[in-house]
Amino acid sequence: MPIINFHQEFLDAIASGEKRQTIRKGRAKPIKPGDNLILYTGFRTSKARRIGEHTCLGIDTIKIKWENGSICLNGTWMHKSHIDWIAAKEGFLHTAAFFGFFKRHYGDDFEGVVIRW
Repeated sequence: MPIINFHQEFLDAIASGEKRQTIRKGRAKPIKPGDNLILYTGFRTSKARRIGEHTCLGIDTIKIKWENGSICLNGTWMHKSHIDWIAAKEGFLHTAAFFGFFKRHYGDDFEGVVIRW
């Protein structure tokens, strides 16, 4: 069962069911639809807390380009309205916060997967 760790700022959105996906770098052993996902915050710390357990419903590929604020989902470049929707699904109030978060945490342009539960 894959474990996925979350920042504290996303806990309310996960608990309410508003956030039912996460964008992550690829793994050595990729997560697949049907896998049980164990969600944590503070994993591998003394403040570790299990948030819940969910079944992976699907995986999408994603590319995030900072310089022009664009997203490619499953090989298709998204329209701005769809980018706003993705940012909201990730728990951000606006796309600037979404892009800022990924730039802070990953630096360069990002390639990974969207894990949905």
